Amino acid sequence: MGNHPGNPDYFISECRKYFPNLCIHDNCTTSLIDDNYEYLKTSPRRIVYYLSCLNDKFCDVYTKYKEECCQANTILENFSSIYGLDKEGSLQRNATNKGRWTFNFHGNNHTLQPVECEPHLKITQEDKNCKKQDIDHKTFEPRIYFAFPNPDVENGRIPVGSIGKHL
Repeated sequence: MGNHPGNPDYFISECRKYFPNLCIHDNCTTSLIDDNYEYLKTSPRRIVYYLSCLNDKFCDVYTKYKEECCQANTILENFSSIYGLDKEGSLQRNATNKGRWTFNFHGNNHTLQPVECEPHLKITQEDKNCKKQDIDHKTFEPRIYFAFPNPDVENGRIPVGSIGKHL
């Protein structure tokens, strides 16, 4: 997937197939392209790696540090460090823009409920094989916005609301 991501629709459909612990919102299809970048052309390998870590290991790290009463940012920082992500993950922290990272997911009772995908993982570099030459690292800030797992939402899978530009 990282080497041949295809278009956003195909990529997200493949992510849904191969990352069963994630619930990837339809918004992710459109968020992969913004006015400045097509993230499947700049960072598909990094995106796949980040999603793989989120799918395979986040719940273990989350549970361990939650039991130690760590704050959310500490959990995100430790997760990012353990798996060698570009930069420490964090919470968004700007409540005035909360609507930008709030997405509807299914509760276990089959009703839609708004979920704040405030935690995010940060990509700061393009993939080594990226052919795009004019990347401005002052504006290149792709993020993966998600929510901590909740047993009452999407059967405990991790909701992913956006993959792409910094919200």
